[in-house]
Amino acid sequence: MLAVVFAFSPTLNPIDLLAGRFLQVPVPKVTSLTQDRALIELERGRLHGDVRFVYSSDVDRGRVVSQEPLPSSTLSRDATVTLVVSRGPEFLAVPGLVGQTRSDASSALRELGLEVSEERLNDENAPAGQVIDQRPAPETVVEGGSTVSIRVSTGPLTRTVPEVTTLPIEGASFNLGKAGFQLGTITLADNPLVRKGGVVGTDPPAGTVLPRDTPVNLVVSSGPPPAAVPRVTGLAQAAAAAELDGLGFVIGQVTQTGAVADPLDGVVLSQSPEAGTQLRPGEVVTITVRKAAVPPPTLPPTTVPPTPVPPTAQPAAPAGP
Repeated sequence: MLAVVFAFSPTLNPIDLLAGRFLQVPVPKVTSLTQDRALIELERGRLHGDVRFVYSSDVDRGRVVSQEPLPSSTLSRDATVTLVVSRGPEFLAVPGLVGQTRSDASSALRELGLEVSEERLNDENAPAGQVIDQRPAPETVVEGGSTVSIRVSTGPLTRTVPEVTTLPIEGASFNLGKAGFQLGTITLADNPLVRKGGVVGTDPPAGTVLPRDTPVNLVVSSGPPPAAVPRVTGLAQAAAAAELDGLGFVIGQVTQTGAVADPLDGVVLSQSPEAGTQLRPGEVVTITVRKAAVPPPTLPPTTVPPTPVPPTAQPAAPAGP
């Protein structure tokens, strides 16, 4: 009986017999063998094989890709070794990726067993991170493990805020849109150097480099700051006009006719708006000016024509002898 036990022992060590190690067998290396050959080798080693299949572009169809457990491990007799056998390369259609995000496109390709090659470039119409092109084209049949190239947008090119100071709002808005920016908020500010309605400046300032469609705010002149209307009632028309004109006001005049030789001729009688009112240069101040009536024309003296004198009768000539 002892001889029979020794016959099944991998060694003649009595300790191995006592520990039951004679029931353990080494796992042979069967990777790269054909499926049939690998199963035969396992049976020779008093083991069994459980076969599973995978697609592989690296290992020929029908050959073992991997095994579990690894070679040189030991198993109990009649244990099972899992063999992963190649089905050969897989052929599949490339999905459409344009319009997807970079991460979604990469995940979809890797789930199909395809490799990803990525190129990034600016695009005026696609947001950053969006796939804008792919090679091969959608529905192209490729071998599993092949590489699909995708182009990913990094967004539009940056651009420089143009100089639009002194332009009217319409012109500034046009130039900003032409440069690829959006018109932001419009803020009015007093400015004695830029005419009313002209652009004083931008926020961000001209020359700033920004992404496309960034809003650019405008500061627009509301003209010089307001000034108090002076009191011009009681002044001569010329003096009142000079004072109002010096402050930039537009003069509106109403004439009030007085008597002939009116002592207030040419004097400002009233004004609107009243003195102290805050107006901006260019606004109208109306003054009422007294004008003396024009005297009636002087008629020349009338002359009576002389009464005509009737002719005197001639005496009759004397009769002859």
